[in-house]
Amino acid sequence: MTKNQRTKNQHYVSQFLLRRFADKSERIHVYDKHVRKSFVTSIRNVASENYFYDLKVGNTVIALEPVMTEIENTALNAINSIADSGSIANLTDDCKANIAFFMGIQMVRTRAALETLHQAEEGLRRIGPSKGLTPEIMPNLFIDDEQLKKISLMNLQIANDLAPQLLNKDWIVYRDPKMQFIISDHPLVRQNYYSGNRLIGNNGIACEGIQICIPLSPEFTLAFICPTLAEPFREHQRTKIPDTEIPLLIAIDNGTPLDLIDDCVIYQNSLQIANANRFVFSASNDFTLVDKMLDATPSLARPKYVDVL
Repeated sequence: MTKNQRTKNQHYVSQFLLRRFADKSERIHVYDKHVRKSFVTSIRNVASENYFYDLKVGNTVIALEPVMTEIENTALNAINSIADSGSIANLTDDCKANIAFFMGIQMVRTRAALETLHQAEEGLRRIGPSKGLTPEIMPNLFIDDEQLKKISLMNLQIANDLAPQLLNKDWIVYRDPKMQFIISDHPLVRQNYYSGNRLIGNNGIACEGIQICIPLSPEFTLAFICPTLAEPFREHQRTKIPDTEIPLLIAIDNGTPLDLIDDCVIYQNSLQIANANRFVFSASNDFTLVDKMLDATPSLARPKYVDVL
């Protein structure tokens, strides 16, 4: 494949996701955390980089963009049906499998995922000599940007392991009746509600207590939550209020959306802002929450994804 045959502008957040937050002309409101400014542009111009998925092996360029497009197309109809209706009640097992694989790819395909590798490599360069790790002893730990990109693109195969973990979660759709959900350049975010070990963390998708969310539109967010989070509600219903319906459990069991109060919507949006590598996207030009969070914690402008101790 020649350079002229390859797609130049390659998206690491699917345009069909961004399109839900854009107007009819496919223009979207954008906030740049690095410079703290907002602007409006086409979805074609955001969450993308030139030849982002092109992998150089010797003198050969392997273009992975067609593979990304094929994966997106496989899950497109099922995800759009959720974004249209807020319902997951009628999803087939095949549809869920396609969505889970797409989400696994989306989790590891972003600029933030590549930045995580950069931060790890920089950390090794910083502390390596004090630990006896030098380029002479362990040259594979000290690599250049092109090698980091190769590792990042090869990590796309991790989606095969991530998808089953997502399928094992309780699936739920959150709804904001005011349609205020926002999305970012790293849209699949994780949060654990249980305390974890400071050294090993508790943010892995297989960790007990994890919740993984991705906005599908200003109205709907799809969440994959650890079943242990719902179990206390089920136990309380069984033992204390057997004749009372609990909205969370109804949403999980019936595949219907769960309406969130304003504070919960703010929390979901704050996760997008905190985890965004640089850009936050919205259907409106209200970025008040982004400004408040950056005023309180300026370091969020350039998030730290990994610490090397």
